[in-house]
Amino acid sequence: MSANIPGLATDAVLKESIPVPDNFEEVKGIDYSKPESRNSKAKFLVNSMKTMGFQASSVSKACDIIDEMRSWRGKHISELEDHEKKGEFDDEGYQKTTIFMGFTSNLISSGLRDTLRYLVQHKMVSAIVSTAGEIKV
Repeated sequence: MSANIPGLATDAVLKESIPVPDNFEEVKGIDYSKPESRNSKAKFLVNSMKTMGFQASSVSKACDIIDEMRSWRGKHISELEDHEKKGEFDDEGYQKTTIFMGFTSNLISSGLRDTLRYLVQHKMVSAIVSTAGEIKV
C-alpha cells in the first residue's frame, strides 16, 4: 500500500518522532476529582463557554441538556409492570434517563479525554458511541 502513496505526501506526513524535551509542560485535562473542580468555578467555565465560539457554545449547550436529562426521574419501579422494568433506576428506585454519549475519535486528543473519562467513571453516561479514526492499517 505504501508504494502507492506519492513521495511528497509521505515526506510531509510520515515524520520520525523526536524525543520529548525535559522541560516540557504536560498537557492535561481538568481533574474533576479535585475539590476545586466542584465549586462555582467549574460552572462559571461551562457558562462562559456559551459565548466563546461555535464548538464551545455547543459544549455548553450540551452540558445544560445533560444536566436536565440527569435530573429527570420517571416512575418508581413499584409502579411499573414487569415488562416495563428495563433501563436504569436511581438509588431510590426511580427511572433514570439513558444517556448515549457520541463523539468523534479526535476528541480523545483534544483535551477532553479526562472529561470523557470522568463522565464514564462516575456513571453520568450509559453508553459511548465513537468513531475509530486513529486505527492504523
